[in-house]
Amino acid sequence: MPTHPVSVRELRNRLSDCLHAVAAGESLLITSRNRPVARLLAVQASPDGLPEIPGVVWSASPPQLSRPVEECPAITGETLAEWVITNRR
Repeated sequence: MPTHPVSVRELRNRLSDCLHAVAAGESLLITSRNRPVARLLAVQASPDGLPEIPGVVWSASPPQLSRPVEECPAITGETLAEWVITNRR
């Protein structure tokens, strides 16, 4: 995947062209005052429709709780933070 340096000014002025280039498979190295500050990459969709993001693994199932939630906080006037502190392990 070729990487091309693009200044912030050029990115602002040519955003559509840059996005088309990224969608075509290029990656852009965004620079500010000739220093790299970011990399712009295309997001690849996986077969299930979720984007493939480096370092992120999507779970195929709903999140599992480490312990069952026995009760929900009742409206007692206490804040959620107070309820969490009182009811943590």
